[in-house]
Amino acid sequence: TGHAVVTGKTIVCQDVTQEPRYIYSSVDTEDKTLAELVVPLKSGERVLGVLDIHHDEKNCFSEDDVTHAEILARYIAAALERAELFEKLRDSEEMYKALVQASPDAIIMSDLTGKIIRANPRAVELSKVEDESELIGLNFFDLIAQKDQDRARENLEKTLRDGFVRDIEYTCLRSDGTPFPAELSVSLIRDAEGKPMAFVGILKDISERKKLEEQLRQKQKLEAVGELAG
Repeated sequence: TGHAVVTGKTIVCQDVTQEPRYIYSSVDTEDKTLAELVVPLKSGERVLGVLDIHHDEKNCFSEDDVTHAEILARYIAAALERAELFEKLRDSEEMYKALVQASPDAIIMSDLTGKIIRANPRAVELSKVEDESELIGLNFFDLIAQKDQDRARENLEKTLRDGFVRDIEYTCLRSDGTPFPAELSVSLIRDAEGKPMAFVGILKDISERKKLEEQLRQKQKLEAVGELAG
């Protein structure tokens, strides 16, 4: 089997007693194999495994047997490849979910009209609601103060046109109506055919940053007054 893996080619051994590379099983002491047919399970040039067929008669494998085994091997390889792809997709999806769930910023997905369809725990916390279900179905514009909504709609159109907008400052609203400063980046999600399908937005609470900026401005003003007084 190792030779088939290395070469990527079908190996037909009509008499294993004459094949020095054949290794008898150390587990099965009653191994009665006299002929062996080994077909690599390939995905492109990559060997995923082998289809290993043993027989207790010499010279038993015909050309048809080999052809049928190779056809079967192709089906098995295709199934293994799909299973492997599924595992990779599932792993990457689980990793993506974990990253979204653990994000320190609010992540919100909406349809093309702005209706919210997904929201992570930080979005729930930032909005001061109890559960994601309270956000689903709302329009994303409901989370933006009235004074910024026209600008937000313009940026939504820009996202549809350019594919993204980044670090746009808005005054956003919590569920109780409390305003807070936020920075929003939005990307457009397309389907397999390239058609716009949804928006995903990353919303960052910048209250602390704004507070520090205001403190710095006040300090600079006091310093300026002190210089004038001096």
